[in-house]
Amino acid sequence: MAGNGVVAEDEESVLSGSKVLPISSPIEERRNVKDTGRHKPTSLTEILGSKDFFSLEVWRASSAELVGMAVLVFALDTIVISSYEIKTETPNLVMSFLIAITVAILLLATSPVSGGHINPVVTFSAALTGLISLSRAAIYILAQCGGAVLGTLALKAVVSSKIEQTFSLGGCTLNIIAPGPKGPVTIGLELV
Repeated sequence: MAGNGVVAEDEESVLSGSKVLPISSPIEERRNVKDTGRHKPTSLTEILGSKDFFSLEVWRASSAELVGMAVLVFALDTIVISSYEIKTETPNLVMSFLIAITVAILLLATSPVSGGHINPVVTFSAALTGLISLSRAAIYILAQCGGAVLGTLALKAVVSSKIEQTFSLGGCTLNIIAPGPKGPVTIGLELV
């Protein structure tokens, strides 16, 4: 079977219509396999994707994006807070390892359903390149922003008020620490 280039029929290739060629097949045969899964939108209605608002698949994918973003925000904030609270010798190393594992797991979980964007910038880029329609991008971005809010609210629900104030979980803050006559003085702006 190593040199004959025979395509093995399996359940996935029969159901999806795509053929998986073995590594031992000639290079020319592998180059001739076309990716038929992509369809470039040509009309304005396809680009805008108005039918996406009524598609159950899009709403299922957006709920995956919402849950994925909520878990991502909750997990990343928890990792950062706990890494600084336990006073480890190398918090950056611990944080980077845990964050990489978290992002990898979330991408593996959401990729089959929604493409695994979990980030409004990635979704916007996919819309600009034509990989997804503008309406699907808008639905995904709203779901991702809602998921980020839910993740933050879940984190605020489980941490103490001291940690909440230390790590500014109340909203957007801009603090300036300046030397004062009796120690450092914090001057800031907080938007809640």
